[in-house]
Amino acid sequence: ENKLLQHLVHSHGASNWAKLAENFDDCSAAQLRAHWAHTLSDTLAGRPYSAEEDAHILRMRQTVGNHWARIAAGMERRNGNGVKNRFRTLSRAQALSHSDTHKLESRDTDF
Repeated sequence: ENKLLQHLVHSHGASNWAKLAENFDDCSAAQLRAHWAHTLSDTLAGRPYSAEEDAHILRMRQTVGNHWARIAAGMERRNGNGVKNRFRTLSRAQALSHSDTHKLESRDTDF
């Protein structure tokens, strides 16, 4: 189904999802559009996030909160879901780093 969807989008464009959905027995237009946008789209970057993008995500998260699509709108070839996932990865890494630093500090004071 992914190959068929890719073929149809490349042939007919990514705008008339109802027409494309006619080629699938058990998928609605909304499901196809979401699957395309979040999984298959060529516009999604398969590249790693840069330090500037990470800084943008962290800065904008403080400014606008969890409005991931709004944050992604200020970035090239990124979507809201990917930005949310990257934020969570950054948050986990930051928490681990803080935890490791705290462990080191407590070991220094235990002597």
